Amino acid sequence: SGLSDGGRNLFAGLAMFDHPCNPRHPSHWRCVLDPGFGYINPAFVLNEPFTIQPGKPLNLTYRVMIHDGVPDSAALEREWQDFAKTT
Repeated sequence: SGLSDGGRNLFAGLAMFDHPCNPRHPSHWRCVLDPGFGYINPAFVLNEPFTIQPGKPLNLTYRVMIHDGVPDSAALEREWQDFAKTT
């Protein structure tokens, strides 16, 4: 989250939720912020490899929530709790 408008003091951001059914939940996250380039991603293989068994799918579930304004931690927690209950 942060200033999103080039100086008019408008805040916005996003929250990324890692579902508890994902392998190695809660996942490590990788963030790169270089001049002119940036990304963030869940990185459950950051510290050790993960073997996908032949014939078995790897299903990963995440939610991205975009918000206006300064984030409300209680509202984010409610969103996370609702998301965690989904299958």
